[in-house]
Amino acid sequence: MVDNFKIIRTLLKFEKPGDCYYVQLLRRQSDDPKIGGIPNPAYHGNMYSRSLKDYLISSLVHFDEKEEEIKTLCKTFDVRAYIRLNKRNYKDISMAIFKHITEEICSGDTYASPFHLISSGAGRANSAGKEKTWIVDVDAEYILHKNAIADMITKCEPFQAREDIIEIPTKHGLHLIAKPFNHQKMNDFWQNYSTEQGITLSLCDIHKDNPTILYVK
Repeated sequence: MVDNFKIIRTLLKFEKPGDCYYVQLLRRQSDDPKIGGIPNPAYHGNMYSRSLKDYLISSLVHFDEKEEEIKTLCKTFDVRAYIRLNKRNYKDISMAIFKHITEEICSGDTYASPFHLISSGAGRANSAGKEKTWIVDVDAEYILHKNAIADMITKCEPFQAREDIIEIPTKHGLHLIAKPFNHQKMNDFWQNYSTEQGITLSLCDIHKDNPTILYVK
């Protein structure tokens, strides 16, 4: 079990009217039980099609109120709760929805189902601005090198302090939450380090607006 509610609560900031955080209860594709060897369609496709339920968390009170509900749904339906730590805002989500609708109207007479519009808008409408964060995905094979990876991040422009890089546990490793940094410089540091250490791993995945784990049973 991974329960990151306490850690993530400290990272949430609600500063402007309409600020919110996007939470999804998702079926992970790799969790497909494939009963009888047959893939279950519910575990495949895009995030919207795999989502059991979405939330736009609008305050710390709202976050606290939904904790037990989210945990219960995860346990009951064998899904994982994910949260995007880059803040959203109702206005930006609405504008993303409006843009999508306008593009469909201008494109012709073929329209997609409107049920996905809120999740699509929430997925695109990154409102974090200067507070934007990236996720460095440190899977099990990289765990021994996590401190070295964090140190490399601090040496990339724009510089950030080691204590500002947050560790979020995942099912098989952890996510390092950091401010955006010079990706090429980071790759150069990793190439030098991996050569010195005699390891053949490529640089771990770096995500610019992916969700991190909030809860998994």
